[in-house]
Amino acid sequence: MNLRFLGLLGHWAAARFASCPPRALRTPPLPTQNALPPSLLRGVGIWLTAWLALLMCNLAFAQSGWTAKQFTLELEPQFETGTVRGTLALDFSVRQNGLKQLTLDAGNLRISTVELDAKTLPFEKAGNQLHITLPVSLKADTPQQLQVRYTGEGSGGLRFDKDSTQVATAFSTSQWMPCLDDPSVRAPFRLSLLLPPGLVSVGNGTPDPRQVRADGKVVHTWHLQQPMPSYLYGFAAGQFAQAQTIAGKTNLEYF
Repeated sequence: MNLRFLGLLGHWAAARFASCPPRALRTPPLPTQNALPPSLLRGVGIWLTAWLALLMCNLAFAQSGWTAKQFTLELEPQFETGTVRGTLALDFSVRQNGLKQLTLDAGNLRISTVELDAKTLPFEKAGNQLHITLPVSLKADTPQQLQVRYTGEGSGGLRFDKDSTQVATAFSTSQWMPCLDDPSVRAPFRLSLLLPPGLVSVGNGTPDPRQVRADGKVVHTWHLQQPMPSYLYGFAAGQFAQAQTIAGKTNLEYF
């Protein structure tokens, strides 16, 4: 949930409420019987305030001191085992010299290696977060690229169909690639899927021509140039039937 959005929404609602004519503010009288005691209401208010403060702290630290420029992912679904193998290239820059750590959301993914300029970096997987220790020599506003290699399993965010060769994502992007769950963070996304021959893929943005590798696997590439939050990254792949039609000047494809 984007707390910045909620804050703006709250300010907008308050302004709209204050500007309403008196007749629009009329509400039926509140019941006086069985009302919650004031002490309980105060307790609930304190609990909610503490919970929101904790959530805001977690989001604030998600991209503290650095900026994501682009996520580039090569992902290979393993249909026989319901698993994936991926390599993420994260283009980023730090906002201050000597930033010590970068944190990504990584669900239940198993991280193999993290590299920067072909040098292995130390990292720690704590719960759903991946904490990467950065070299102190990084300069502010200088382009950098991390490479994160990992494996993962089918989950709520990555669903394999047991009865067919089909896989699809469902919003929880950090369940299938390290990223930032905070919807206020936006970056372009480039996805390359390594698939068996004969499958169809659907992804965000614009597709590139497919390429066949020496091992027979087909590379399906989709690139999203418009910066978007990570929950809008996604794809589906499988033995889909396709149909096309034209509505005015728009070409529509159905899968």
